[in-house]
Amino acid sequence: MLIHISRSPDVVVDGKIVKENGREYWHDLPELSFWFMEYAMSVHSIESIDEGRTQMTWSEQARRFQVANRFGAILLNRIDPNLAPKVSRGFRQLALETIRDALEVSIESSAQIRRADIYVPAAAQWFLHASPQIWAFSRVKEGYEGEKIWKEWLGGSDGSKPRWVGDDGFSVERWMFWKKQLVEVLKVEERGGRVIDNIVSHARRAIKAMDDAEQGNTVRS
Repeated sequence: MLIHISRSPDVVVDGKIVKENGREYWHDLPELSFWFMEYAMSVHSIESIDEGRTQMTWSEQARRFQVANRFGAILLNRIDPNLAPKVSRGFRQLALETIRDALEVSIESSAQIRRADIYVPAAAQWFLHASPQIWAFSRVKEGYEGEKIWKEWLGGSDGSKPRWVGDDGFSVERWMFWKKQLVEVLKVEERGGRVIDNIVSHARRAIKAMDDAEQGNTVRS
């Protein structure tokens, strides 16, 4: 439906295209990526959930976040960047943020593994459903256009430290770093358990999708 809306004729009043915050109706889908980020992509901290400050369990949040990222990845895969460049850029930014939060921190301690159960399956959605786009962004070094996040906050309070020290945008080097991190994730499989099985399964599928993108194989959403 959103793809069809983005292809609708411009809304013109008094000879001018109607805009909202600089985005034109309809091809820019005004405010979509912003509100999607605000409501669908927000993640409560481990502490907030454990202390009962939210009405959502950890597994419920993980499921919601994964579904939201799958939706975003499918939209990024199907949206025409020439017709709706601002929509493409908005969801490209969301992809970068989720992948960064999942794969640019350590995944070793119990707290880090617990956090990874939310972020790794969610990040995997971008590779499973939009790896050709992510790979293309990486090859041309598409830049990050949102506010820079202080990297010392990455990973929250689980004790992990940021492991990527390069530029904030997409690059082949960063893509390869993500893949290396996913391979590292596979090593926690020996610990066993439902949570780890879920993380490892998504990591393995994401690696396969990245390999396919590098080889030019099409990912179908």
